Amino acid sequence: MTPRARVQQALRFENTDLVPYLDGEMAIALFPSPDGLLAKSANTNLGGILLMETSNGPALLDTLGKLQPVFAQAQFPFDRHQSGDLTYYLARDVSSGTDVVALGVGGKYLMVGTSAKTLEDILAQKTSLASNAAYQKAVRTLPGGMSPSMYFDIQGMLNVLRGSMTGSAAQSFDDQTKALQPLLSLIFGSELRGGNTAHSTMVLVLAQPK
Repeated sequence: MTPRARVQQALRFENTDLVPYLDGEMAIALFPSPDGLLAKSANTNLGGILLMETSNGPALLDTLGKLQPVFAQAQFPFDRHQSGDLTYYLARDVSSGTDVVALGVGGKYLMVGTSAKTLEDILAQKTSLASNAAYQKAVRTLPGGMSPSMYFDIQGMLNVLRGSMTGSAAQSFDDQTKALQPLLSLIFGSELRGGNTAHSTMVLVLAQPK
């Protein structure tokens, strides 16, 4: 049995149950959050979510339901929930009551988050990355004709990681990341060209010298 076949057998579904329905854009984000196993086990204020656009949410929900035996084998209840337009499955650690992972479909996206609240908060979000001043500054550094394909807020992430630290831990973190202070963000851009070629670039945005 090939490695791919073993994975498919373990997850209880085939590529045809998942990949064909992920037919749009994708985004991943890390942000402050006290909820979920990631934040609890790492003792940090950190959460994350993966969004993948789909044109067939009901089919993906059927696929997610097939994961129930996998989580049951790991002794994590995997129950279906509804919150407005969001339908999701939540795996929880029974002993601590902590969310392990939440997987669902909301709007036109397959969502994988570190907690149920993460999924709910994303759908309730009224602002977008496009309105963020730091992001707009990074986009302006891309050569003409290029569209942003990935953005990483370096200072924002450092602030999130430091947020739960105090005392000597915070001071040690500051000392170790001092060299990164001039680095504001990292942005990737791409541009389709003739035939089957594309041009990509990466720009590291630096703070202005004082």
